[in-house]
Amino acid sequence: MTTNPESYPPSRGGFARQARTQIVIIGAGYGGLAAYLTLRSHLDWRRRCLSLVNKHAYHYFTTELHTIVAGAEDEESVTVDLSLAVRPPARLLLAEVDRIVPEESRVILKPAPSTLRVGPRPRRGRPAVRGAAGGADGAGEAVATASPLHPYFSLRYDFLIVALGSEPEYFNLPGVRENSVVLRSLRTAEALRARLRSLASLGGEGRRYPEVVIAGGGLTGVELAGDVADAYGERLRVTIVEAAPDIMPGLDPHLAKVSREVLQEKSVTLLTGVPITLAEPGRLYLRDGAVVPFDLLIWAGGVRGPALLARSGFGTTPRGRGRVNARLQAEGFPNVYLVGDCAAFVDPVTGREVSPSAQAAVQMGRAAAQAILARLQGAAEPEYRPNIRGVFVSLGRDEGVGSVGAGHYVGLPAVVVKELIEGHHAFEAGGLLQILKRLFGRRHPVGTPASMPEWSGTDLTGPPPFPPEPEIHTH
Repeated sequence: MTTNPESYPPSRGGFARQARTQIVIIGAGYGGLAAYLTLRSHLDWRRRCLSLVNKHAYHYFTTELHTIVAGAEDEESVTVDLSLAVRPPARLLLAEVDRIVPEESRVILKPAPSTLRVGPRPRRGRPAVRGAAGGADGAGEAVATASPLHPYFSLRYDFLIVALGSEPEYFNLPGVRENSVVLRSLRTAEALRARLRSLASLGGEGRRYPEVVIAGGGLTGVELAGDVADAYGERLRVTIVEAAPDIMPGLDPHLAKVSREVLQEKSVTLLTGVPITLAEPGRLYLRDGAVVPFDLLIWAGGVRGPALLARSGFGTTPRGRGRVNARLQAEGFPNVYLVGDCAAFVDPVTGREVSPSAQAAVQMGRAAAQAILARLQGAAEPEYRPNIRGVFVSLGRDEGVGSVGAGHYVGLPAVVVKELIEGHHAFEAGGLLQILKRLFGRRHPVGTPASMPEWSGTDLTGPPPFPPEPEIHTH
């Protein structure tokens, strides 16, 4: 079997003879999906071809993964079937990105694990969803197709939007990667849910309570701690360790103070101003000499750009994010746009990089799409100007904080506004059907996830095993 990505098969008929402008988006997170929806509404399909490449056949709300971990929501409530958004003549390509070759305007792909097959056919009456780089029926494209002998594929582009999100940043701390888990996908959310349920069954009735330590007191760590405390507060001990002087650095000090008080009322222990120096199985060492025991360590201490960027030859910052100009174009490659967490965009107003967030990713995705549309029309490309309107943080089932401009929200009103924001995104991505799923879908009682296998391992200090990926049906 050919395993070298340089040995990709040529396309049938050759990419060079394709007449239509090829626009490719890799990644269907917040930024990638926003870019796709913007382009879909304005393209001249007779002259353009739009392809969305993603590992899974669904988009998930990253900002809602903590609700899956706590069992407050099920997967249906926080995912959108991409076939609801990607309709012909656009193409949804189920594939993983191995590498980008920007000098040749090509993306090297390999099929997603569950889509390695030849020539999948779309279901009748449904959009064409192809494994690897197979094109939609009737699209008239000559593209590479999966085969057992050639697991890699080359996809040509005229314009490329890279929206591949981020990877965990461990800051070279010894033992942290090996002894922690990261909440970054549906797969890890499901695994953490199973692990917490198992740990919770071990506490109480004369036995010690298992220790859950969340390393990182930013938005992700705080939201996760609030939900876990609500779900398992009487059976687990939850601790947040944060290197900064207070949780959620950068948040309005009043809201940070309220958040601290709410978490403490939920019996969450807060250790702030104490950087981590080392992690060993069951022990976390802090700079002040303290040793924090844990049965489960969840890393929420930071993110960096995907390694794919540097591997593909793009200029990156020390945190691995791709360097871009005012129009989000990658350094040296004006037909490549980087958006979301993988883009190191410096706000000209503040002089600082825009922090990774769903809000920033959506804005960048739209801005990159609008820049491409302007170029196709021969107009001047607009520059991206971040407009972060506010931030909302949930602190459990009915608690939260948030701000919009000078206005502050605390308690249930903050939770409602956050839900409205997510609902708006759900409507844009999946239409009214997705809104109905969120409103009337199954909501399990907190802490009692449905149909989750019990934790069967014996090592309660190492990372949990991951369940298999959801099967993707392509025919």
